[in-house]
Amino acid sequence: MTKRDSQQLYALTRLPGWELLMKEVRERALTKVRQQWDKTGEKLAQATGRAIEAADLHELLVGYEKPGKDEEKEED
Repeated sequence: MTKRDSQQLYALTRLPGWELLMKEVRERALTKVRQQWDKTGEKLAQATGRAIEAADLHELLVGYEKPGKDEEKEED
């Protein structure tokens, strides 16, 4: 940032509506961040649900095969 940029920024902060403008900018930025987090949260929830379904299916498939193997061991 040049000295001139710094001086212009300082002058902007002295304008009457600066604080109101900054409050609006902060609120808009927070809204965008919250929306992004919501999207990310939805994607994470979907991925978690798919992982749980896959784990349940795997458990069913593996569990289906195990009783036969356990019975063979018990017979020996």
